[in-house]
Amino acid sequence: MKTLYLHIGTPKTGTSALQSFFLKNRERLYEDGIWYPDLAASLKWEEKLKVFSGNGINFRELTVSLEDMEAEKKKFFQDMFQKFKNCDTNILLSDEILYLRNEIIYQNLVEQGFEVKVIVFFRRQDLWGESHWNQIVKLGRCAESCFDTIQKIDIDYYQKCKRIADIVGKENLLVSVYGENDIFTNFLNKLGIQDISKYQKDKYQANPSLSANFVEIKRILNGIPDSAILNEDARELLEEGRQYSLTDESVRHAPSFLSREERKVIIQKYHESNTMLAKEFLDRETLFDETIEDSEDSGIDTKTIYQDMIKYFGMLAVHQYKEIEKLKDSLYKFQIPEQCEGKNLLVYGIDRLGSRLYQQIKAEMNCKEIIAVDRKWGAAQENYKIPVCNPEIIHYREFDYVLIAVRDERTYEAIREYLLNKKKVPEENILRMKLEA
Repeated sequence: MKTLYLHIGTPKTGTSALQSFFLKNRERLYEDGIWYPDLAASLKWEEKLKVFSGNGINFRELTVSLEDMEAEKKKFFQDMFQKFKNCDTNILLSDEILYLRNEIIYQNLVEQGFEVKVIVFFRRQDLWGESHWNQIVKLGRCAESCFDTIQKIDIDYYQKCKRIADIVGKENLLVSVYGENDIFTNFLNKLGIQDISKYQKDKYQANPSLSANFVEIKRILNGIPDSAILNEDARELLEEGRQYSLTDESVRHAPSFLSREERKVIIQKYHESNTMLAKEFLDRETLFDETIEDSEDSGIDTKTIYQDMIKYFGMLAVHQYKEIEKLKDSLYKFQIPEQCEGKNLLVYGIDRLGSRLYQQIKAEMNCKEIIAVDRKWGAAQENYKIPVCNPEIIHYREFDYVLIAVRDERTYEAIREYLLNKKKVPEENILRMKLEA
């Protein structure tokens, strides 16, 4: 009988790292009798099912029986099962949705005549809940405290295992504890592969964490009405803000959002069911090490959080300003006089407007030469990434017109007087440029 291995997560237990490992070692797995298929590439209907899962499709469609599916979906899965039956190896599928959805998925696979072996990794509930909460806060989906959120979630692994085992058989539910051993070696052993020397594996690194301060800022923002409109920008700025956080480095990379007492409550809540799972599926007395490390108190740094808040909202203000300026740029342009076509032009004053005028001329006009000039030419060149010259160039370079783009009237007059009196530029050769709709 063909064996179908299902890696079902759970979430927050290195699933992405494992899927990357499977992909990198697809040929080696096949040599060892395990096919890790790319279903989206090999089967039809992938556009409707393709997701960021290990095999490229969304297995949530299997949460109803084949007979209850619409014709197109039914045909897709029938073709998939037939390919599995025709191949000369066992099959490996990986998707966390297989754990999160109902058990009809397993029933559908068993009914196809496969020996289904389910591989699952579990993480201590307080640690899993903390990681889950961290993610949904960053996604803008939660404004509650970490503890309150975890208390509302059912994280009883034993009951889930019982339901799966009732379908695939207790002996076919292969349980591991996340973090106890090397995750890649552990998984290959579950597949019956003992010689792992030929397999390539990267050092597994979890996604870098935000400091507890920045997560707390985002949690508070999530409670503001209509805060969803900020989510994309807020997440990007939180990621950028990580490097500017004043929080101690050790706290920044392993933030804790539960107090010791809260952690104890969660551990105790699931102690009995975890013990039952350990005895029944691992033949040992305990599932997790329930020791709470001294460092597992809240990582929020009260001494620096106000500074992180100022930094974050300062970054947000700058970001919004830039977005507003981009919008203005899309609505307004400089109306450059026709007499500038084919001439030598000099753009004086390279700030945001001046650099934009320079870029517009470069893109839209056929000039002999265009020179950007500013008294602070070094800083202007660094800020706007265009070549900028010292104003002294005016004395020994030929040009037909000097174009000035500044909003402030006093600044314009100061530049005009400087060009007329100090650089002896004829007045008729000085043109002021303004944005127009």
